[in-house]
Amino acid sequence: MFEDISYALKATLYERVSSPFISSFALSWCVFNYKILFILFSDMEVRYKFYEIELLQIQPKNLITIPVFDWQFYPCTFFYPLLIALFYTLVFPFIETKLFSVWLKGQKAIKSIKVTIEDETPVSQEKYTSLLKQLREMGREYAEDLARKDDSCKVDLQIERDKIIEKQSEI
Repeated sequence: MFEDISYALKATLYERVSSPFISSFALSWCVFNYKILFILFSDMEVRYKFYEIELLQIQPKNLITIPVFDWQFYPCTFFYPLLIALFYTLVFPFIETKLFSVWLKGQKAIKSIKVTIEDETPVSQEKYTSLLKQLREMGREYAEDLARKDDSCKVDLQIERDKIIEKQSEI
């Protein structure tokens, strides 16, 4: 039973960590809150760590007042990492698809220029496969024809040897 619970917990943790949203949120949170991480992992006493973190959070650059809720909001703590994670998981795949498409078009243009310079005509994958099959078939037919002619030559050679032996025995 303990093993089942342990396995389920590990599977759940792995799923959470491998999620692009969770991992991008965690990474962006670490980037935006690097000062907090430095303080947490420093050699200071615990009470000084809390004091330093409180000082970081009341700095004016990190503070946004939302009048509707009448509370202060620290965008670096949650909002900015959330925006980055949402951008990375929802918007970035579309941008990446477009960039990849442009890159492939560039590669195609490079190949076309190369073919033009080398005066060769590019062959499609289907045509290449067909030509490769034909080449292999021709190679097999050539090997069979060569073996057949070789056998015929051996038979003719044996006949000629027999004739020579017969003539030598007549002499």
